[in-house]
Amino acid sequence: MKIAAATAVLAAFLLAACNVVMGPLNQDEGWYLLAGLNTASGMMPYRDYFYSQAPFLPYFYAFASPLWAPLGVLGGRIFTSLLGLLSACLCAGFAWRVSSQRRGLAALCAWLLTACCPVYSYFTVIPKTYALASLLVSGAFFVLAGKNRFRFEICAVLLALACGTRVSLGILLAVVGLGLL
Repeated sequence: MKIAAATAVLAAFLLAACNVVMGPLNQDEGWYLLAGLNTASGMMPYRDYFYSQAPFLPYFYAFASPLWAPLGVLGGRIFTSLLGLLSACLCAGFAWRVSSQRRGLAALCAWLLTACCPVYSYFTVIPKTYALASLLVSGAFFVLAGKNRFRFEICAVLLALACGTRVSLGILLAVVGLGLL
C-alpha cells in the first residue's frame, strides 16, 4: 500500500508539472491573475475594474501575489497547481475520515480520482476559479467529517467562501445547510 500511495503521489505531481508547462494557454488565466494583481495594488473588483466572477478569488490571489507574481503566468500556474493538489489531499483525507474499513484504500482511490485525473489536473493548474473553489469545498467536507467542536461553523465559512469564488457553488450552502438541519 505504501508503494502504491507513493507512486500515486509522484504521478499526480508529474501530471501537474506537465500541465503547468505543456497545458494549453487559456485566455482567461491572465485575466484572473490581473485581477489578483489589481487587487494587490489597492483596486477593488467591480468598482475599479470589471470582474465577471464572485469577489473572493482576486482577494485571495492578491494576498498570495508575492509568491506567484514574480514569475507571471508560470508562477500563477504553479501556485494554482499547489491549490489543486492540496484540494486532492483534503479529498483523500475526507475519504479517510468517512470510511469505516480500509481507510487507506478509500483515501488512495479519492487521490487517484482527483489528483491523477488528467482533466482535474489541467483545470486545477490554470489560474481560474476551479482550484480555489475545489480547495474550499473539499476543505469544508474534510472539516465537516472531523470531530472539531466548531466544524459546522468552519464548514459554513468555507462553503460561503467557495460561493464567493464561484457563484454556482451557492447551491452547496443550501444543500449542506438543509442536510445539517
